[in-house]
Amino acid sequence: MGALKAKLNSFKVNEWPVRLGGSPSFGGRYTLQMIQRVQPEAERVRDILRRCLGRCAAMAEDALVAHVGLERKMVTRELDALVQNGEVEVLRPVALRGEHSGIFGSRSRWAHYRLCRETDRDYTWQQEVVVQIPAGRYFNYIDDEPMRRQRGTSIMKQLITLMMATAFFVGTTQAAEKLTMDGSTTVGPVAKAFAEYYMSLNPDVNVTVSESGSGNGAKSLVNNVCDIANMSRFMKDAEFAAAVENGVMPVAHVVAMDGLPILVHPSNPVSALTVEQVRKIYMGEISNWNQVGGANKQIVVISRDTNSGTYETFHKLVMTHVVGDDKVKEKIKDGAEYVGSNGAVRQRVQSTANAIGFAGLGFVDKSVKALKIDDVYPTLGTVSAGTYPVSRPLFMFTNGYPKLGSHVYRFVTLHLSEKGQEIIEDIGFVPVTKY
Repeated sequence: MGALKAKLNSFKVNEWPVRLGGSPSFGGRYTLQMIQRVQPEAERVRDILRRCLGRCAAMAEDALVAHVGLERKMVTRELDALVQNGEVEVLRPVALRGEHSGIFGSRSRWAHYRLCRETDRDYTWQQEVVVQIPAGRYFNYIDDEPMRRQRGTSIMKQLITLMMATAFFVGTTQAAEKLTMDGSTTVGPVAKAFAEYYMSLNPDVNVTVSESGSGNGAKSLVNNVCDIANMSRFMKDAEFAAAVENGVMPVAHVVAMDGLPILVHPSNPVSALTVEQVRKIYMGEISNWNQVGGANKQIVVISRDTNSGTYETFHKLVMTHVVGDDKVKEKIKDGAEYVGSNGAVRQRVQSTANAIGFAGLGFVDKSVKALKIDDVYPTLGTVSAGTYPVSRPLFMFTNGYPKLGSHVYRFVTLHLSEKGQEIIEDIGFVPVTKY
């Protein structure tokens, strides 16, 4: 028993000693409980660090500490453990390595940590390289092994090397490719998620996403001020004609499917409407919830702004109907509130008990209630099958079909990949592919 106790007392879990306590009969159980309690805490910290490092090319220890909100000692200990496991690499500036690194202490405050992941396989870490941080900052690093062979190198030579590298990465910054997107607030979440993923694979590309509405996205493409126009509706004839007149040939790429749920406050007892009832509410013919089975309360009508593709789709699918042999497009009532984004619609409905609004499928959460329309509830399945009556495709428009292999081509076909489908589903829209 003495030998067993000595062996257990020397056992460590992530540098935390686990010792026997209490009587010998309960000692083993006590030790096991300590191991089970300590180990998950250490692994949780490591998971946090992995996720944090996974979002960028490299990050300083100070930034990690600030980012994760944990004690420096705990972050340092688990960083060292990840380095020992081969999951993380330590990168240090050229000028602060070798015999002069000691002036900043054993852990240089300029050291950065990099998660070893498959997407970095194109980097050559055995030689001097430039690491791009998503915020636009660049650092020049050199691998440990070459530096160990340069311990006799003078600080002046190292500084000259750093200055040369600085000139190099300034040129690299200027030469970085840009991809500009503008348009729909509905397509915006997809575009931003695609941009984040694409830049993680292509650190030399800077993707910017603006959300000024489908109409403004079309104008940006017509005027050659964006590479991709995000639109939640198809381009109008007038917009297409203006584009052709300006030498632009719009090409549509359907990146996802979307439904337009009709939203009310969760406390509203109404759970279903028909397309006709929704149209009459927005026309003003139905003005009180008691006319459709609800409480005796005046209906607060919320609409998207007239420049949005969501507004255009709602008008086409709900406000337009056939009267006799004619197709009539009804107007939204005077006094309706207009807001500039789908998120603003949701926020207005969740804060107003008697409100009604419409937004993209990806904007439905527990803070609002989506209604059945013509006895069909808006879900990924009903939108995909086309049974939900207020459904639509989401577009990315380019000037002509993009050159094969170009960044624009790879970006607008990302939705056809398994990863693109996963991103679209995570946001709450319906992918056009199924893996």
